[in-house]
Amino acid sequence: MADAVITTLLKKLLKSLAEEGQSILHECGEFKEQFERFQSELLLMQSFLKDVARFKSKKETIRTVIGNLRELVFDAEDVLADCQLHSGDTDSFSTGWRICFHPKRIPWQYQAVQRLKEINAKIKKIKEQIATYLDVPLPNQPESVYGCSDQRALPYDGILAIGVVGMGGLGKTTIAQKIFNDREVEGRFERRMWVSVSRTFQEEQIMRTMLRKLRSDASVGDDRAELLRKINQYLMGKGNGSSVIITSRNEIVVRRMGVREERIHKPKFLSGEDSWLLFRKIAFAESGGECPELEDAAKEIVEKCKGLPLAIKVVGGMMLYKSPRYHEWKRILDHFRDELKENDSSERGLMASLELSYDELPSYLKPCFLCFSTFPEGCVISKTQLVYWWIGEGFVPLRNGRPTTEAGEDCFSELTNRCLIEVVDKKYNGTIYTCTIHDMVRDLVLKIAEDDAFYSKDGKSCRHLGIKSDLDPKHLMANQKLRALLSTVKTTEVNKIASSTAKALCKPQYLRILDVSYCQNLRTLPSCIVNFKKLEVLDVSNCGSLECLPKGLGRLSNLEVLLGFKPARSSQLEGCRIGELKNLTKLRMLALQITRADQIEDDEINALVNLQELQYFSMSCFDCDGSDLIAKVDELFPPRQLQELCLEFYPGKMSPMWLNPISLTLLRFLSISSGNIAEFHQSFLGPDNAVWKIEALMLDSNLQINLTV
Repeated sequence: MADAVITTLLKKLLKSLAEEGQSILHECGEFKEQFERFQSELLLMQSFLKDVARFKSKKETIRTVIGNLRELVFDAEDVLADCQLHSGDTDSFSTGWRICFHPKRIPWQYQAVQRLKEINAKIKKIKEQIATYLDVPLPNQPESVYGCSDQRALPYDGILAIGVVGMGGLGKTTIAQKIFNDREVEGRFERRMWVSVSRTFQEEQIMRTMLRKLRSDASVGDDRAELLRKINQYLMGKGNGSSVIITSRNEIVVRRMGVREERIHKPKFLSGEDSWLLFRKIAFAESGGECPELEDAAKEIVEKCKGLPLAIKVVGGMMLYKSPRYHEWKRILDHFRDELKENDSSERGLMASLELSYDELPSYLKPCFLCFSTFPEGCVISKTQLVYWWIGEGFVPLRNGRPTTEAGEDCFSELTNRCLIEVVDKKYNGTIYTCTIHDMVRDLVLKIAEDDAFYSKDGKSCRHLGIKSDLDPKHLMANQKLRALLSTVKTTEVNKIASSTAKALCKPQYLRILDVSYCQNLRTLPSCIVNFKKLEVLDVSNCGSLECLPKGLGRLSNLEVLLGFKPARSSQLEGCRIGELKNLTKLRMLALQITRADQIEDDEINALVNLQELQYFSMSCFDCDGSDLIAKVDELFPPRQLQELCLEFYPGKMSPMWLNPISLTLLRFLSISSGNIAEFHQSFLGPDNAVWKIEALMLDSNLQINLTV
C-alpha cells in the first residue's frame, strides 16, 4: 500500500492546484513554465501511487521512493502556500487572484522559480530511479519502443525524403510516429502532416486531408486541379528544410517517391531479448512484468512470434486475460504450434498470432471486434460511435445492474488492452476519443466478418453496413435485414451518395443504428424513420444542409443517442419540435444545434427536465441570431443527473443560470468552447455548502472568461 499521508497530501495539493492554479498562471515566462511542469509531474506521481501495489517484489525500493516523494510533496505544498501568501499581499487578491508584476514581488518570483526548479529536478531523479530499479514504466509516459534505439535516430536534418520499408507488423508506423511526435522535430517545422494512404486510395481525398492538416479551406466543389493549386499555394517557398517520411511494405514504392538508397531504412526483427521485454511488459502488467512460474511457456510463445512487434503485442494482450496457470499457457502454446506446423514463416506467424487472439476472445467481444469490418482502411473511428453501436445491437452484456454505457466502455478498454485496437486521440478529460486498427488486423477482421456473414461488400443482405462511395442505393432498398447503417468516411466522399441513400431508408424496419454524420448535402431524412421503433442511435451531426428532422420523432421510444438534432422552427410545420424530446425518456446522449429563438416555444422550455437517463448533453449555438435566443437557452434546464456538459458558441456573455452545483449535482466533465461567455453567473458556485464534483474542465483558449465569481 502507498503511504496514507503522502496520498492524502497529494490529493489535497492537486485539488488546490486545480482550484487556484489558474490565477497563478497569470504569471509569465519561466515561472509559468516551471509551474506547469511541476503540476504535470505531480499528476504523474499520483498515478504512480495508484499503481504502487503492483511492485510486490520491490517493497524496500518502494519504501525509499515513497519517503522521497513525501518530502517533495511537503515542499510542493510550501511553494503553493507561498504563492497564496504573496498573492494576498497585493490589492488584486479580491479580484480573482490576478497576479501582476510589481517591483516588490520580483525577489519572491525569482525564489519561487528556483524552488520549483529544484522540485522538478528531484522528481526527475526519482523517475530515473524508478525506471532503473523497478524496471516498470511510469504511467502516462510515451510508449517504449523496443529494439529501435538506433532505428529511432533517423537523420532528418536537411533531408527531403526518408523511406521506412518492411513487412506488415514490423513497426514501420511506430518508428515514423516516434519521429513525427518528437518534441525536437515538432519545434523545427511550422506544419506537420500525418496522412494515411490505403491500398485503395483516392488521390483527391488525400489532397483534401492534406489541406485539413494545413488548416486550409477545401470546398466541396473543388476539383483535383483546384485542390492541387491550394496545396501548392500554401507550400510555395517552404521547401527548404522540409522532410517527408514514407512507410511502405514495398521498396519500389518509396524509390518511386524519390527516396535515395541511403535514406531507405529497413527495421529489423526484434531480438530475443527485446521480444521478451515487450511481451512481459504487456502480458504480466498486473504483476509488474514478472511471473517466474510461467516464464518457460511464455518464452516459447514469444519465440513463435518471430520477433514481429505486432504479433508480440497482440499475443501479450491476449495472455494478459488468461489464468496464471501453467496448463492454460501450455494449451495456448500447443495451439500456436499446430497453426505453424505447415508454415513457420514470419508472415504465417503473424497471421497465426492474430487468429489465435481472435479465437481466444470472450464470446461477447467477438461481435464487437467484427464491427471494425465496416470501416475503410486507415479510418479514424469514434469510440462513442462504437460503444453505442455495440449497446444498440445488444453485444454488451449486462453485469450486476451496471449501466450499459459503463459495460460498453469496459469492452472497448479490453480490446485496447489486448492491443487489437490502437488509440489515436483523447478528449480533454483523458478518456479515449478516437481509435484505429492496424491494416493486418483489419485484414483478419474482414475475412472473419465475411465468413460469418457479419458484413459483405455489396450490401444486399448484410446486417451491418458502412456508407461508402461504392454503396448502391438499390441494394439498400432490397435489404430488409439491415440493423446498422453508419457513415464510416467523415469526408465529402459521403456527400455523393447521401441523398440517394436517404431515399432508400424506408425498407430496413429493424434498423437500430443510423449514422449519417458528415453528409454535408443531406437536406432531409424521409418521414418513415419515425416508424423505426427499434432505432436506438440516430446521428445527424455535421450535416450542414440538414434543416430539421421529421415530425413524429418523439415516437422513437427506444432512442438512446440523438446527435446533431436541430429543432424545427415555427415555419417548418412538418419538422420535429424540441418539445417532442420529452417523450424520449431513454436518451443517454443528446447534442442540440439551436440558432434561432423560434426553435424553442415557451411551453417547450421544460422539454429536457424529464430525461432522467441523460448523461451527456451538448448544445451548440453556432451562427445564432437574436437576443431572444439567450433568454430561451438560459431557461432550458437539463436534468439534474447530467454527468457531461459541452457548451459551444454560447450566445450569452454570462453562463446560464442553471450551470451550478445545485442544478447539476452529478456533473463530472464540463467543456466550454468559443461563444461570448465572459463571466460566470452568480449562481455558479452555489450556496456555501454546495460542492462541484467536476473532474475535468476544458475552457477554449479563445474565451476571455473572468474567473471571479
